[in-house]
Amino acid sequence: MGRRSELMRIASELGNLGLREGDWGYVDEDREGMMIIVDEPRRCPRPITLDQLMGMVRGFKPPLSYIRLRPNDDLYWVIFKRCLEPILRSMWT
Repeated sequence: MGRRSELMRIASELGNLGLREGDWGYVDEDREGMMIIVDEPRRCPRPITLDQLMGMVRGFKPPLSYIRLRPNDDLYWVIFKRCLEPILRSMWT
C-alpha cells in the first residue's frame, strides 16, 4: 500500500509485472492505493461471461483495464461465490 510514487518504486524493484506507463494514470497520487501481485492465477471452476455479470449486477459497466472491488459491491460477492467458494470448499474436504 502507498501513494502512486511508492507503488511505482515497488513495482520497478520487482521487475516486469506487465504494467505499462499508462496504467499508473488510474492510481490517484493523493490517495493510498494497493497493489496485488497474482503469482499463480487460476481459472474459475465455473467461468462467468461479461453478459452474465452485466445481468447479475445492475448498472455494471466494466472499465477498460481494471476494477476496484469492495465487500459492499454486488460484483464482489458474485465473484466470491463463483470463484472462491469452490476452492475454499475443496480445502476442507
